[in-house]
Amino acid sequence: MSYSQIIRESRKKLGITQTDLTSPGISRVYITDIESGKATFQASIPNKVNRAFQIYKKLLEFSLIKNTPLDLNFDALFPENHPYFKIKSCYLYLLELKSVKVFNENLLSKSQTFIDYELENIKFYLIAQLAISYRHHDIDLSRKYFRIALISQKYNINKHNIEFYINIINHFIYIANDEINASVIVEALDYVITFSEKNALKINTHIYYHMALYNKIAFNFEESIKYLKIVEDTASLSQYDYIKCEIIKAGSYNSLNKNEEALDIFLQLISMDNDYNDLKMLYYGNCINFIVKNKLDQTEIVNQCIESLSYIVGNYEQKIEANTYSNLGQGYAYNNQYDQAYICFEKAFEVLREDKNATLYNLLMVITESFVTYMNIDKLDELIGYLKTVTTTTFTDKENILYMKVLLTLTHYDKNEKINDLLDPFIIKPNL
Repeated sequence: MSYSQIIRESRKKLGITQTDLTSPGISRVYITDIESGKATFQASIPNKVNRAFQIYKKLLEFSLIKNTPLDLNFDALFPENHPYFKIKSCYLYLLELKSVKVFNENLLSKSQTFIDYELENIKFYLIAQLAISYRHHDIDLSRKYFRIALISQKYNINKHNIEFYINIINHFIYIANDEINASVIVEALDYVITFSEKNALKINTHIYYHMALYNKIAFNFEESIKYLKIVEDTASLSQYDYIKCEIIKAGSYNSLNKNEEALDIFLQLISMDNDYNDLKMLYYGNCINFIVKNKLDQTEIVNQCIESLSYIVGNYEQKIEANTYSNLGQGYAYNNQYDQAYICFEKAFEVLREDKNATLYNLLMVITESFVTYMNIDKLDELIGYLKTVTTTTFTDKENILYMKVLLTLTHYDKNEKINDLLDPFIIKPNL
């Protein structure tokens, strides 16, 4: 098959226009001439070889964007040391990686060879695929690859790859439950919104919703509320989506110390008639957390939330998050029912141990929330044991602050040698 046939048939298979294959120095007229055979590629003419390379890379990128494999053999045009061969090898590796349904460590280990190459934009598609491939097997490595892919590619967004880029964000969303990764998502979505508005592209409401949610996770509470307002103004929300937005809003008001606004939302939610047990667990649990955190005198509301949340947890057939058990434990502790609270907190720690997506911040929050219970039943040694599993070298700034608060609180109540061992790495020692 001639090069003109390869390009023409590949373009039609991808569903793209001749204009889509243009680039600086390569016009639509030139693409037309290539496809019709009026213009040809010749290995002996560097300018023609360079144009063939540019078209080849365009076809590969569209192939990856549209998830449509192509069989492109331009080997005869290029000398052995040309970057074409590295890019072709990487492309074929990517196709193999995408086709594998079962985790294959040996295949994935080959990726470093290609990551070390200078592969221009195709490296984004490689790293994005590695992030997806590792998602259920090495969560930290997966998060790392997602961060690299999204940060490195955001300035290369165009009308062709923007949906692919958004799809990668959506993959990342399932495992980005801490401040650093949430900040990456916020940054990426912000660029998507900016690009879309500049180019008059329609923006799906879920993008604004995710901006609200992940700004909250990244501790940007005012921004979170701003985007919730945009969601409310731009969409006719179902009851389910409305409740999700109200839960985020209440949490942001709580973090901004706007207690009256937060309490009003929680009271509205717990009075609603709905069958969404997944959302009920969130707002009953968050309401308990809010009242306990702010030391409000709302025993009746707490008891109502405990009763409803306990019933749902006891009958829920799907996975229950650690923070649900922790919130329930706080409710029991609020009523001085420490033995019942202890059972809930132990369940929360058990869930965290089994959850690959759990972060250090999740663990430290449960430790913080369970402190009163463990102190009152003389089990602070158990909390110290949980702390000993923490690796302090991987802390974010907020995790570092929270960890120190926990240690200092424990030190105040329990003069324990084990606590001193945990504090030791943070103590500045004089040079003797």
